Amino acid sequence: ASNQLVINEYDITFTKVKSQSTTGQFKNSYSLSIPSNEGISLSEGNVIEISIPGIFILKFINFNNKKIELDKGFKINIKSDNVTIDGGNNMIYINNNLITNGLITNNDNFPNLKTTQGIQSAINDGIKGVSNCVVKNFDVHFNFKESSGEKVRVLNNEDGAGLLCSNYFGALGENNIVKNCVVHGSFFANNGGSIVGSYAGFGGSLVISGCIYIGNLNVIIEDTDYYSKSCGGIAGSNLGSFGKVLVHDCITTGHINNNFSGGICGQYVGSDGGNVVISNCTMLGDIYGFSSNGQGSGGICGAGCATDMEYYGNNNLKTRVFIINCNVLGKMGMDGSNNGGFVGSNVALGGDLYIIGCRTHFDTSMMNASHGYFIGSNATDSEANNSKI
Repeated sequence: ASNQLVINEYDITFTKVKSQSTTGQFKNSYSLSIPSNEGISLSEGNVIEISIPGIFILKFINFNNKKIELDKGFKINIKSDNVTIDGGNNMIYINNNLITNGLITNNDNFPNLKTTQGIQSAINDGIKGVSNCVVKNFDVHFNFKESSGEKVRVLNNEDGAGLLCSNYFGALGENNIVKNCVVHGSFFANNGGSIVGSYAGFGGSLVISGCIYIGNLNVIIEDTDYYSKSCGGIAGSNLGSFGKVLVHDCITTGHINNNFSGGICGQYVGSDGGNVVISNCTMLGDIYGFSSNGQGSGGICGAGCATDMEYYGNNNLKTRVFIINCNVLGKMGMDGSNNGGFVGSNVALGGDLYIIGCRTHFDTSMMNASHGYFIGSNATDSEANNSKI
């Protein structure tokens, strides 16, 4: 008898309906239906929980095929190994304020993971995350709306929130993949990213391939700490911390308007024992930072790239970040300080950073002298003595 896993296909169906509002006007809404299976459930708030292996394809009925506008959010929580979520390359339009932290997550099945204590507890207890999960073929437009002249809190401003996939996506799991997805947007939560949020791939393995972010990089500012807010075009901060991540053939088209941010990945890539490879990626945009005090941003990675304060003395476990065959096509702002063509400020603090076969196209006559053609600035703390660039 064969022990080969049987993978079935299922439809997640969005059907457009008209409903009458309190003003008597009809508005477009939708109903959501899922397969009748004990391993799939739909709860309040349009949260779909998937607890069985399978290929789940999003289908849209009665919508305009060119523009699928959703008037309320949804979330898919993957709780099983061997699950594929296929967006079907539909163009989905949704307001940022209708979601809390990504449309798709695969880390909600163990409690308190999103805290330092929760992570350490999970590791100590041998808890594993979801593995062999694939998210593919999404094309999502996240519209940012204002209410009474005030900017609506994007994603309820959960720190590190992702737009398509949540923060901690792929944490403590193996062989997770996000591929061939496109996100259109303009604003991020602090430390967030368009394809995945912060700490994606933590303690596990993750591949992000063939993905595109279209839009400028801005972080919602809700307090006076303007200058410390950051984001990443494709991935949020701390990508691949204590894990292994490959970002391949991804593109960001837009300008960096926040400090310590990166066109492809946010700050602290590979932190504390991570191994991250960023290859064949392109940033099509300018590097400014926040206002005239822009600082610490990079065309590919943000500030603190290859920071390792845990394993900096252990060559077998220490952080290593490889940026290979990447391009940055844009210009560097004249204002601010310590922006870099590929990586931002304070890089290689305890970890190793390799930049191989990469190209920038800056006009050096238009650059502030404090910026770097390749690197914004090197780390100078004692741990950096164990680092290589």
